[in-house]
Amino acid sequence: VSYFDCEPDEEYAVIPIGKPIQNIRLYIVKEGTEQLQPIGVAGELCIGGVGVARGYLNRPELTAEKFVKDPFAGGKAGYERMYRTGDLARWMPDGNIEYLGRIDHQVKIRGYRIELGEVEARLASVPLVRDSVVIALQDGIGQQQLCAYFTADEQLTVREIRAVLLGSLPSYMIPSVFVQMERIPLTANGKIDRKALPTPDTALRTGIEYVAPRTDVEQLLAAIWQEVLDIPQVGIHDDFFTLGGHSLKVLELIRKVHLATGIELPIRSVLEFPTIEEQALTLLKADLEYKADSPIIRLNEHGPVSIFCFPPMLGYGLSFAELAKQLDQDAVVYGLEFVDDAADEQAMLARYVDLIVSTQAQGPYVLLGYSIGGNLAHKVASTLERQGHAVSDIFMLDSVKRTEALPFTDEETEQEIHAMLEQVPESYRELLNETYQRKMIAYAVYGNQLVNTEKVQANIHGFDAVGSETVKGTGDNRLLWKDATQGSYEEHSLIGNHYELLEPGFIEENVKGIRAAIQKITRNMDKGMAQGLTHHNS
Repeated sequence: VSYFDCEPDEEYAVIPIGKPIQNIRLYIVKEGTEQLQPIGVAGELCIGGVGVARGYLNRPELTAEKFVKDPFAGGKAGYERMYRTGDLARWMPDGNIEYLGRIDHQVKIRGYRIELGEVEARLASVPLVRDSVVIALQDGIGQQQLCAYFTADEQLTVREIRAVLLGSLPSYMIPSVFVQMERIPLTANGKIDRKALPTPDTALRTGIEYVAPRTDVEQLLAAIWQEVLDIPQVGIHDDFFTLGGHSLKVLELIRKVHLATGIELPIRSVLEFPTIEEQALTLLKADLEYKADSPIIRLNEHGPVSIFCFPPMLGYGLSFAELAKQLDQDAVVYGLEFVDDAADEQAMLARYVDLIVSTQAQGPYVLLGYSIGGNLAHKVASTLERQGHAVSDIFMLDSVKRTEALPFTDEETEQEIHAMLEQVPESYRELLNETYQRKMIAYAVYGNQLVNTEKVQANIHGFDAVGSETVKGTGDNRLLWKDATQGSYEEHSLIGNHYELLEPGFIEENVKGIRAAIQKITRNMDKGMAQGLTHHNS
């Protein structure tokens, strides 16, 4: 039902199954629903059109399950039935479809649902790897772990494979065990024989040599890590984020360390010191290198340009940890927290300017805001420009321009935040302690009176979540920022809803447009510097 025309001299990282043939319609829907998936998001491949059969011979139950009414056909003759293939696939930006495997090969690891076919496809793209298969195995305490089997043209190390996979998969989808084989076992009809795959004869490993905890503090941290990450064993050189840690796990780690020791690890120290060995040293220092309430966090290491990111309602720069990981080498990402102890708005904006200028001595500056953080970023950009600093660009992640204040009292806002937290799973709600909740409430109260009346000179890039209903707008200005700049304005689409944009499974696709814009900004800055040098020399 689909075809892809392979060019003889072209090299393909992934060969897709292509586009539908004539009189066939292909859909990719969210599993178990009739909701169409956006570009880049995996779902079940369904077939409509004149090629759909009547059903399975003498199997009415299976026919009823797989051959269903086509909800997208509009009642047209010949298009009434749709076949649910059970195959996992996704649309690629060029209009082709990438096959990812069977849906019945899904597993759940540490609360994440994982498509084994997608992991296999990424493993097969590793240089020198020929064949691959991934399965889920139970470890000694009954927890599911991913095990990857592969053949290759030469002996590969686990660290080499992991390094490649981390460029295209979130950390929770990286297998815990890698087994290199001479050949993958097949059944009599040539399919992979998963039952014949050998059980690994070594303990689950991460590609880093295991070193056991040595001191009481390291043993305490190891026990907390194992509980937080839900894994049986950790070494002092293992990386918290490589083992599946993410922003909520960071908060849980901090809470459990505080309960056990009375010391509250700064969020930034977990990000900058992600091993047990480093965290143990941090705990042992009476005068921690950084204070817990520091309002700016450097989230990655490398990049030709810096981006200062303003948070959503959570109020913490940690919200951008996944984005920073994806943008390492493209930009140095700084997470700014909501300053909830300033006397008034002007004092708060002045403090943000001081933080940014003290971090990057000279402009032009690049800002980014997510949700209400976009509104705050626009305010800070305006303040920077009034003080004579250049702001080149602002990224707005699903942030809608505020044209009027919201008519809520502080008490109503506090009640709304508490009501919202009641909807959060209890395991996460525990992490949002009184300090975090106080910051969220202060941010929301400030947001009620925040209005973006200023025009900035900076270019604005609007990134709109296609799965959200933020504004019932028309045209290409859904986020309303077009009239808030004297520079250029562009609007792009992101996959997922408002809350999913920076989460694993969505960030990998969403970061592509952000990265492209950053690279364009970098080229323009380099060009400007070159022109400036030419003018100076002449």
